[in-house]
Amino acid sequence: MSREALLIVDDESRVLRSLKAIFRSGYQVHTTTNCLEALQFLKNEKINTIISDQRMPEMRGVDLLHQARQISPNTMRLLLTGYSDADSTQDAINEGEVYRYITKPWGQDEIRSVVADAMKISQNLFKVDHAPSYDAATCIEAVDKTGLLVLDKRVAISEVIKILFRESCEVHYAQTIEDAARVFVRHPIKVVIVNVPPGNGDYPSFLKLVKSQYPLMVTVAIMAESDSDAIISLINQGQIYRYVPVTVPAGRTRICIQSAINYAHHLGMHPELAERHRVEEDDAPQTISAVNRGRIIESMSMLKRRLLSMRTAAQSNRVQLSD
Repeated sequence: MSREALLIVDDESRVLRSLKAIFRSGYQVHTTTNCLEALQFLKNEKINTIISDQRMPEMRGVDLLHQARQISPNTMRLLLTGYSDADSTQDAINEGEVYRYITKPWGQDEIRSVVADAMKISQNLFKVDHAPSYDAATCIEAVDKTGLLVLDKRVAISEVIKILFRESCEVHYAQTIEDAARVFVRHPIKVVIVNVPPGNGDYPSFLKLVKSQYPLMVTVAIMAESDSDAIISLINQGQIYRYVPVTVPAGRTRICIQSAINYAHHLGMHPELAERHRVEEDDAPQTISAVNRGRIIESMSMLKRRLLSMRTAAQSNRVQLSD
């Protein structure tokens, strides 16, 4: 039985040697310092996971991962870097759609765990060969109205989104995380637009908690500050779909939100693809503050029961259709 394949791309040979030593006992490891050679690997070989450095002479890691996504969409993409800046982190989400962002120096246990999770997801994705990869240019828009939640302390942004998407979405509004959890219980939310406050607060943990229970949810994060560490946290914990700086023109924000709506529709048609954005299940992340934690857990318990009821009803419908 062939082992899962790991491709590591870095312009520093010592980094390649170090990572190969960590993973060679468990996976078939390919290494290269050349980005073009890496792309050729992806064209010719089944690669389950690719780890790419960000700063390389030929191209940025996010650009390599963007091309990797087009060549082999079932290959999980990890970005490795010894520095962080908001622009590259934004591109990691919006262009490369990376699964995890790994900073140097890495911990061996941490990187082993991340790669192991990526390998499991990739194996499942490669087993599914009937679901097409997402193409924003050809994606069919949803016929029914999409449940969209705006989580923001200010009402103004919700009103603007209601006006922009009133024809295609049922827009709900929440000022706090507790209110957002209650909206999830009462309404079928597919897209979340969250205005992340400075310092992030409980938002990454909340998004991780919701995503673990509602994997088809698609999130767009809007941030006033270009805080790369905060964005990385949202990638690694919340698996956000798009990041939008609050300073970008309204037209670009609208395009990002529309893309999220279309992608949510695509996931609804092909739910097996949600594997790409899987987070670890965590019933009560310890990073959520004690004040909010009890209320959120109570609301999320209600959400779990609602989702279980929905799944049971869906299974019953499938049985009836097959009879």
